Order: sequence, then structure tokens, then C-alpha cells
Amino acid sequence: MENNMQDLAKSFNIPGAVEFAPGEGGMCRAVVKTDLAEAEIYLLGAMVTHFQPAGAKPVLWLSRENEFAAGNNIHGGVPICHPWFAIPDDDPQANLHGFVRDVEWKVESVSQGPDGKVTLKFVFPPQSPMAEKWRGRFNTSMEITVGSELTMKLRTENISDEPLKITEALHTYYSVSDVRKVSLLGLEDTEYLDKVQNFARFTQDAQPKTFSAHTDSVYINTDTTCAIHDPDWGRKIIIAKAGSLTTVVWNPWQGGAAGRG
Repeated sequence: MENNMQDLAKSFNIPGAVEFAPGEGGMCRAVVKTDLAEAEIYLLGAMVTHFQPAGAKPVLWLSRENEFAAGNNIHGGVPICHPWFAIPDDDPQANLHGFVRDVEWKVESVSQGPDGKVTLKFVFPPQSPMAEKWRGRFNTSMEITVGSELTMKLRTENISDEPLKITEALHTYYSVSDVRKVSLLGLEDTEYLDKVQNFARFTQDAQPKTFSAHTDSVYINTDTTCAIHDPDWGRKIIIAKAGSLTTVVWNPWQGGAAGRG
């Protein structure tokens, strides 16, 4: 394992707030527990797998069928898709959603503010395996702040002399009581491309979006804050963003979810 657990614990543990400890399959993770919330972040892909504000249900869904081991993707949580989302048009043989989620990231810093929030910064190791066309072209970091809210900041710097074209996403899996009973607010009257219907273009109607079948829609030209209304659990999950004009709404439904746990 590239990151040494004992060294991480010695350098970055914060008593009563942050502990670096083995997770599932012995994989390296940061465990955050404060009066505000608890969270788990695996170094594999700098991936948040658990976030739960104090007194609330977990916000993120994580598959029970995961096999935590090097070389396996973790299903659920917040995978980072980078430097491409889905399959790139110019490389149909490429791995789905890029390669940064396939390796352990380095911990750069861990701190706790006077407000009790914990901030962890991870950097993608530039020496990681990748196609030659990407090598030496970018630096990428992920800053995660755990408080009563979860904040994630993904940053990429072009360090080459040429333009750098990337696509990226925080592919968040949300935990809900029953997808058939929840609704998504914030995308009313917004144009989207329906991938289930071969990228046909539609406009969302004036009502909140509900779910009754496989959904894979790319909403365009939108920076709107969204909310998942979950009446059975009596909560709304508020999703705000910056630096992005695309919102992807995806649910595999029963057939696509089979085997994901």
C-alpha cells in the first residue's frame, strides 16, 4: 500500500476528530467524528463513502456488495470522475469515468477550525499510471470539509504549454427512503438531454422531477441549487454547486440496480 497507515496517523490524526485507520479490506481511510457530523473518506480515489450530520440519517448510499480491494471501484459514496466523464468521444476504449478513482491519493493537510469543521486536502499523485497524452499535463486536488454540511472542492491546474480539455463530475449517490416517493426540485423548465432516448432533447416541465423508471438525463446550462425532497424521512438534501453548468440525474432503476446492493 502506497500510503503508510502509521505515518498518516502520526502526521494527520486529530484527537477527538480525525483518525486514519484501516477500513474495509484493510484499505486506508480517514474517519471523521465531531459534534457536527461523521464521515469516512477512502484514499482510493479520495472518495467520501459516508457522511452523516449529527442527529440525521446518512446522506450517502454505499453498496453492500462492494469488494474493497486494490483494483476494484467502490460503488456508492462520491466517486470522482476525471479527467473525463462517461466514455470520451475520442477514445471509445477508455475506462468509464477516467482513472483518478483507481489509485490512492496523497494526504496534503488535515485541520480543524474553531467552528469544529474538519478540512482534509488530497492530491492526485502525478506519477500514477495513465496514458502518455495525460502525463505531466495537470495537477488535481480535492478539498473536503466535514461539518453540518459536506463541502467538496475539486480543482485542476493545467501545467502544460497546451490547452487542456477535461470533463469531470462528483458522481454522488444519495440515500433515500424510497426513490418512487422522492422528488427533485430545482430543474423545472430546464433543458436536458435524455441518454435513455439516444440523447433526445427535452425541457423539464414546471413540476419537480419524480422517478418511475430508469433515468439518465443531462441538464444543461444550469447552475441552480437542487433539493431532494424525501417525505418519508422528513428531510430535504440541498445540493449546491459552483463552476459547473451541467447537472446529471441518474437512477438505474430495478434492473440496473440488480447486484449493486
